[in-house]
Amino acid sequence: RHFSALGGPPADDAPRPAGRFRRALEYIEAHLADDLSLETLAACEGLSPYHFARTFRRAVGRPPHGYVIGRRVRRAQELLSR
Repeated sequence: RHFSALGGPPADDAPRPAGRFRRALEYIEAHLADDLSLETLAACEGLSPYHFARTFRRAVGRPPHGYVIGRRVRRAQELLSR
């Protein structure tokens, strides 16, 4: 299942150590260039994809796909500025 809407207002895309999602956030940071599916991220936390997406959005403030896209854009900006 893929999310197409970025959802929510623009937020600071810096990784947050959101207690429950620390493993998923660390996995995202380590694999930004890879294909990050909702199923893979949910497995990091031992949750179903549906439950992961719902609770991730509440905890982090953005849906998983929106967060990943935001981190990729931020990383690209950092690389371009160098």
